[in-house]
Formats: sequence, C-alpha cells, structure tokens
Amino acid sequence: MTTRETLVKELEQLNTAIDFNSKQGLKLLSEYAGVGTVVANKEMIFFEDDHARLLRRRDAVLRSLEAIPD
Repeated sequence: MTTRETLVKELEQLNTAIDFNSKQGLKLLSEYAGVGTVVANKEMIFFEDDHARLLRRRDAVLRSLEAIPD
C-alpha cells in the first residue's frame, strides 16, 4: 500500500469517526440541556477534547496528502 493509499484510508476512518462523534455530541447536548451537573460538564469537556483531536488529525492528514506529488 502506498503512502497516498494509507493516508486516504486514514482520512476515511477519521471522517467516519468525526461524523459519529458529531452525532454523539448532539445527543449529549440534548440529554444534558439545562442539567448543568458536574457529570454533564465533564462529559462535554471530554467530547470537545476528543472531537478537537480528531479534527486536528484530519487536518494533518489532508496536509500530508497535499504534500505528496501526483
């Protein structure tokens, strides 16, 4: 498998994870709306950190793909 193929596969996996995570985030928001508990806040912080990590990794993969000559 070439580097490009590996990066494309990783990008697909990241996009799937980001989509799933976005849906989970919306679910958390709807479940915890107006609750304001410590547990809810910790769950949202964990979600936001995880989602940000996925987005940063996707950006890095896209930059790597762009750097590979055709």
